[in-house]
Amino acid sequence: MALASRFLLALFVFTLASGAQAATEPFTLYAIDAVTGTGAFQGKTMAADERMYAALINKAGGINGQPIDIEIEDDQSNPRVAVQLANEIMAKHPAAILGPTIQATCNAVGALVAAAGPVMYCQSPGIRPPKDGFVFSAGVAITRTVPIAVKFARLIGARRMALLIANDATGQSTDEILASVLAQPENRVIAVVAHEHFDDTALDINAQLARIKAANPDYIYLSAAGTPFQTVIRGLRDAGMTMPVTTSAANMHAEFLSPYGDALPQRVLFNGPVYWGMDVDRAGPLRPALTEFLDAHKAAGTPITPDEFYGWDSTKIVISAFQKLGTTATADQVRRYISGLHGFWGISGEYDFRIGDQHGLGDNASVILQYDPAKQVSGPGGVPLK
Repeated sequence: MALASRFLLALFVFTLASGAQAATEPFTLYAIDAVTGTGAFQGKTMAADERMYAALINKAGGINGQPIDIEIEDDQSNPRVAVQLANEIMAKHPAAILGPTIQATCNAVGALVAAAGPVMYCQSPGIRPPKDGFVFSAGVAITRTVPIAVKFARLIGARRMALLIANDATGQSTDEILASVLAQPENRVIAVVAHEHFDDTALDINAQLARIKAANPDYIYLSAAGTPFQTVIRGLRDAGMTMPVTTSAANMHAEFLSPYGDALPQRVLFNGPVYWGMDVDRAGPLRPALTEFLDAHKAAGTPITPDEFYGWDSTKIVISAFQKLGTTATADQVRRYISGLHGFWGISGEYDFRIGDQHGLGDNASVILQYDPAKQVSGPGGVPLK
């Protein structure tokens, strides 16, 4: 064989081998989670779900034979740390980032990616991203869940409501939305008898709770998540306040609540996902997504919590983009894919991002849940169950 032919044959074999090696190199999907800090209860859950869903895809062969490597960075629930981590990740030119976990860190990182990407899928429902932008938000939008919670309170007879709001980004949004919702004609039967705020790093809120107790409410709307929520629960217990409390599904963890036992308020209520407590055999079109989720937990030997849809579905949606477009997809291609996604089933229900709020879920994806005994107490949209 001529020298030139041998060289070409060797080059061809080397190229094939290099291509095969490249095809099996892991595809890195970056995530920023609140593994520590005030948002750690939710952030650790998000990180676990990201890993669990990636493992599920890898077991099925990865993305076109390419395994997924989830690289998780801890932002410590701190916006400045989240921005630093995002800048380091963006230097690697990824098309998408999973997270962050809480609204404050999402707002901080969202400002970085808004103009040109990468796609950021915030795992808090509290932000309100611009339509068709690079920022997406998990769960039902806070502009929907706050009215649903107020509607449920009104329909079960609440007439004297106290508002207790943490001074964080979610609290500021909640204050604004509550003012509008409570001004609606149907909600004017509800009187706001106390409206208190507290710092989310406070060790106690005794003064605020004393004023609320003196106002004699029959219902408390609480905007706080993670460690601040625990501060409130301890304060309610110590003050002997047992009226119903409604809050975010991010707080519906036995790890949070079981230590308080009988000292909890009579009813602790959460805006939660439709899958919680659902009978798989009666799940209808949700069944394949729910079965996939439950089977993954069974294989991992991990418990299921109501707030997992924030991490599970967002990871599933982002990975579906790369399954469709390939792992070399650009940020703009991923953005356009998710913006047009519809008829897509996660454990939260059917997604249709054409509604334009960057969440993709409507009122029928939210129900009211009660802790201990854990059960669904409303239908979709907050109508009480009889």
